[in-house]
Parts: sequence; structure tokens; C-alpha cells
Amino acid sequence: MNKSRWTGLRDDLEFLLDEELSNIQLCSLHQEMRNTEQLLGSLGLFCHRIGTLKRCNEAVAVFGPENTRCYDRIQVKLRTGQQTAVTKSNIHVSSMSGE
Repeated sequence: MNKSRWTGLRDDLEFLLDEELSNIQLCSLHQEMRNTEQLLGSLGLFCHRIGTLKRCNEAVAVFGPENTRCYDRIQVKLRTGQQTAVTKSNIHVSSMSGE
């Protein structure tokens, strides 16, 4: 390496750096989708408790990939014989990623 031509960035790491940034962006996007699904779960529980889950589902149905757009994105799933109050563990949110 010639010290007079040092640019501050090693040429041999340029491709590696692009690859890592790409993976980080995909990881961040996946994490944001999971955060959104968690938020929708909390919102779904609140809406279920006040009796507005149907209206909430209508509002969020238009978001996400076209193949996942549905009017039942947030569902309440009770365990067989459940006699306790509905909690967040009873709320199921359809994936925002289309998987």
C-alpha cells in the first residue's frame, strides 16, 4: 500500500461493506415488521375489550402486501375451555411480510 495515495477506505473491504449494509437493512426491515405486528396485537387487545375489533380490522386491512390484505388481520383465539379473560397471548396478528 502506498501511503501517499491513502484515501481512508480500504479498497479490499468495499464489497464486504456493501454486503453487510444490505443484510443490516433487511434485518432492520424485518424487525420493524415484527414491531408493527406487536403494536397491532396490543391495539387488537384494546379494541377487543372495548368492542371495536371489527372496525379496527377494517382500518388495518388495506395495509401490507396485497396477498395479505384481509379483514381479519387481528384475531382473538381462545384456548379450549378458557374461562379467563382475554389477554395478549390470545391475540393473533397475521404477518405483515406476506409469509
